[in-house]
Amino acid sequence: MHPIAPATAHHGSALCAFMAAHAVGSAHMRYRVDRSPDYFALCRVQGQAHRVLVAEAEGEILGTLSVIADRMYLEAVPEAIAYTADLRVAQAARGTGLADGFMREGIHACRDLNGPETPIFTAVMADNPVGFKKNTNLARDGLVTMRPIADVDLRFLLPFRLPLTKAMPGVRVRAATPEDLGAMAALWERVAAKRPLARAFTPDELEAWITRTPGLGWERFLLAFDRDERLLGFLGVWNQRAIRRFVLEAESPSQRLIRQAWNAGRGIFSLAPFPKPGEPLSFCNVVNLCMPIEAGAALPLLLDAAFEQVRAQGGLFLGLALDRRDPLGTFLKPFFASTSHLCLLGNERFLPLDDPRSPVYHVEISLG
Repeated sequence: MHPIAPATAHHGSALCAFMAAHAVGSAHMRYRVDRSPDYFALCRVQGQAHRVLVAEAEGEILGTLSVIADRMYLEAVPEAIAYTADLRVAQAARGTGLADGFMREGIHACRDLNGPETPIFTAVMADNPVGFKKNTNLARDGLVTMRPIADVDLRFLLPFRLPLTKAMPGVRVRAATPEDLGAMAALWERVAAKRPLARAFTPDELEAWITRTPGLGWERFLLAFDRDERLLGFLGVWNQRAIRRFVLEAESPSQRLIRQAWNAGRGIFSLAPFPKPGEPLSFCNVVNLCMPIEAGAALPLLLDAAFEQVRAQGGLFLGLALDRRDPLGTFLKPFFASTSHLCLLGNERFLPLDDPRSPVYHVEISLG
């Protein structure tokens, strides 16, 4: 097996080319990821620290894995947590044990970044049996037991919905301003403490996140207020094209029909054209969803405002990830969506999914 080592800055261009050359996805949709010109730009916003692992032979990259360390809520308090993401192995290196090697080195890197007892999690598409097997092999190798801790719905919301049956009266939605930082930080701390894997922010960290992350900014955060001007909840609308773009690799016959129907009728709804294979897929993601369940009826109104930003940026849809047990999912029923399924896996620091005490997790579609 080829040696695995941390990437350095000089690997950046080669990693961009490697990632763009290897399609991923499911039987329904395959895509390539373009992270040029700066491969590490995404890593820098994924957490407080990162380590990208690479294997190469004669100057050619054969595989990579990202390890992210961050401070997230777990059991209502901020804690150092690590996760792995973006495993890719070249076709020529498959069957050599390289993928298992990356998984093992990824666990070592998590512990090296955060300590031997760090909580570790990862995500696997529900229709990816190979991904589950690679995680199972970690227990076989005596390193860690990764077990399911949550089932996640990845919803790609379309920019139209059914009429609301129970709209929350008196709700006003507007873009955030710097003067909203205190209220946003206070609400985030209150809500995130009850949602494990939500990032922990001090007010200064939240401000830096909003103002320094490519594609974000105060105008990309939408706030919902009640008639007494109390902040009910907020979310960010993140177009990641500055650091990551998705290019369709191929489409199924059913997807071709959807694309043709979409493009035939898009003028009626002022929608962006649906791309052909080989063209970039333009969309935005919900980030930092902060919504107490008692104010959940305001979520559709926030999403309506979010779609205005999606359209203005030429986007097709809005991505949103929710734990399948999350009661906020009830408020998404009026929206038309394409849904994929993801499984969160965690080490022994997390309660298994079948434990009745297992909590509802916060999931960020943009950070994996």
